[in-house]
Amino acid sequence: MNIDNQQATVTETELAWLAGVLDSDGSVQLTMPQSTRAKRQRVVNVWVDFSNSDAGLIEKASDIITRMGISFHLANKKVKPIFKEGGGKFLPRKEICLAIRIGKLSNAKIILEQLIPYLASQKGPASRLIVNFCKTRIPKGRKPYDLEDVLIVKEYFEHKGGKTGKRNLEYLNGVLNDYERSA
Repeated sequence: MNIDNQQATVTETELAWLAGVLDSDGSVQLTMPQSTRAKRQRVVNVWVDFSNSDAGLIEKASDIITRMGISFHLANKKVKPIFKEGGGKFLPRKEICLAIRIGKLSNAKIILEQLIPYLASQKGPASRLIVNFCKTRIPKGRKPYDLEDVLIVKEYFEHKGGKTGKRNLEYLNGVLNDYERSA
């Protein structure tokens, strides 16, 4: 599949390569900020990140993403050391990691729709849920989240699991109880 744009064309091979970078060194996430204001407004953020300490790899990824017509933010991230079982730590080769961050719903939807066929890890199912969320939210603009939105976000955190998923599921179950009471 070629993605045409006024600047250039992105090939299937480039899409598959970019999906490999996302699978190995990236992340796809729905996040729910935990501040009181964010909870009251039921804020949900979408993030697609590509991270690596190799500037050449990030440059190639950013070139492909730019040719797809997608805007992004390029940032430096500090790398945390990984601790050994005995308490020592393995130091990363480099302390700074470069990151391409895509946070706009429409851009996350576009890139994930193109990469999903090539994703081999658990990021594939998570990306499908994020695309579904984007499809429901984009036409609604800034309107409050509705039951459909909350159910997709809940499914994402059920898929994600872990401590963060559990905390968000507890909150989302409370939101769903509110919907039931008001119905």
